[in-house]
Amino acid sequence: MDHILFARFPDRRHAIAGVRAVRERGAGATRMVAHFGATDAAEFEQVVQHSGEFAETDLRHAIVVGGVSGLLTGAVLGLVLALVGFFPGTPFVGLGFGALMGVLVGLLMMSIFGTGLMDRRLQRLTQNLHAGEVVITVRTVDRATCDQVQQALTEHGAQVAEKSLA
Repeated sequence: MDHILFARFPDRRHAIAGVRAVRERGAGATRMVAHFGATDAAEFEQVVQHSGEFAETDLRHAIVVGGVSGLLTGAVLGLVLALVGFFPGTPFVGLGFGALMGVLVGLLMMSIFGTGLMDRRLQRLTQNLHAGEVVITVRTVDRATCDQVQQALTEHGAQVAEKSLA
């Protein structure tokens, strides 16, 4: 099972030392991407979302958000349409039909567009990101390698968050 580590370093010097430590320990089963240049958390989020393969997202969270928002919006819209007479049947039928349609549309839209939501672990790690700080994303192929990499990164001043991929 693959694991992703998000490491936040106070500066480039610490980040470079952390990356060297990972390489020196022979953690060859890793792929690393450094995210330099973001001056704050919002800018970092933009960088990560447009960084291709390493754009870390949280699809499960996006689907939940889409389903719940679709449910609520659809239920309210269905109820309103039933109350003003645009929808045949009782208000409860309008509410139920609207909720069902809202959930379906919400799930569909968030499964398509929801990949733009940054992973929550990465988002928590990058809150209050300051200019000069560096975030590194590391993908490992197994638990042992993940533990080695995490130890190397934390020894060099990184705050680390982990995500396991199914």
